[in-house]
Amino acid sequence: MFRSKIVNILQYLLLLGLGIYLFRQSFAFVNINEVVGVLAKGNYFMAFPVLLISLLVYWFRVQRWNILFQSLHIKVEKKNQLAALALCYFVNFAVPRLGEFTRCLVLKRTDKVDINISLGTIIFERTVDTLCLAMLFIAGLILESFHEQSLINKYASFDMIPDTKILFIGIILLSGLSMAVYIVMKRNKFVREWIRQFVITIRQLLNLKNTGPFFVYTALIWLSYYLMTYLWFFTFSESSGLSMYQAFQVMIVGTFARTLPIQAGGAGAYHFAVSSVLLMMGVTLACGNALAIIIHGFQTLFTFIVGCSAYVWLLYKTRK
Repeated sequence: MFRSKIVNILQYLLLLGLGIYLFRQSFAFVNINEVVGVLAKGNYFMAFPVLLISLLVYWFRVQRWNILFQSLHIKVEKKNQLAALALCYFVNFAVPRLGEFTRCLVLKRTDKVDINISLGTIIFERTVDTLCLAMLFIAGLILESFHEQSLINKYASFDMIPDTKILFIGIILLSGLSMAVYIVMKRNKFVREWIRQFVITIRQLLNLKNTGPFFVYTALIWLSYYLMTYLWFFTFSESSGLSMYQAFQVMIVGTFARTLPIQAGGAGAYHFAVSSVLLMMGVTLACGNALAIIIHGFQTLFTFIVGCSAYVWLLYKTRK
């Protein structure tokens, strides 16, 4: 037990250090005053539609999650699901992956839903989203083959920032390594029981009757993610000329960066990846970093406010 705690702490510190390192690397080759100058000239009117879309994403996710519970013949109040989801994202910013268990614990307390069952629905959601990301990535690769000035070709000849390729490869390897370590560390009786219950839950969910609404909400969620990237392009005059396809590329790269179990929603990894991709698209490093700060910073603030509100509401509800 003590050794496991030490490993957990070391892993936490390692990922925290990685995030800080990548954050420093994203600003290593640009004058910070230039970034501040770009931020000062930004048009932040886009914050209003992005805020609305961010709220809609929560609603879409609750609706989709509720479909899974309905297929299992379990009734859960949507306001409790919303609070659990908001608290999940908030906790994940501090301790990646822990938020998923937080969702289960909240529903266990508010609606008496068995943890293994709710965890099964969450893993099912994550699996669907992972498959969607994979399909979008493949679609991006296919679309890239039709572009003479493809991002892949630019990446192959990209030498404006030293060690950029090494850092990109390092992000991918560390992502796989962190997942492997996580699986090895969790090989215990609890996980075996969870796997057993998860298999049962998945078998039930595969007989999902409302597949139409489920996949419609899934499509709306990913469309919202795309708009939450594309709309921010109009904050700065330099990035406003980027195409909708380039916004799609940035979204894919940014999503992969966020999948790394780094604290604060992949902070550092997201900034480095997005600013580097934007640089390959012809955007200055100052504007690319400013855009990464705005996109990630707004989502961080939104998650913090909604998560804290959910916590206060749940605290009041459970005490009452």
